[in-house]
Amino acid sequence: MSYEVPLALVREFEQLDFLKIETPLGPVNVKLKKMRSLTRES
Repeated sequence: MSYEVPLALVREFEQLDFLKIETPLGPVNVKLKKMRSLTRES
């Protein structure tokens, strides 16, 4: 089974204990960790 879930992240997501995502099957709590920047920094 697969389905799409809209998601918007705040810049400070690393500071949150968890992020609650509402899915068609119910809420899911996730912890995200930034591994590297998505943009090149000079």
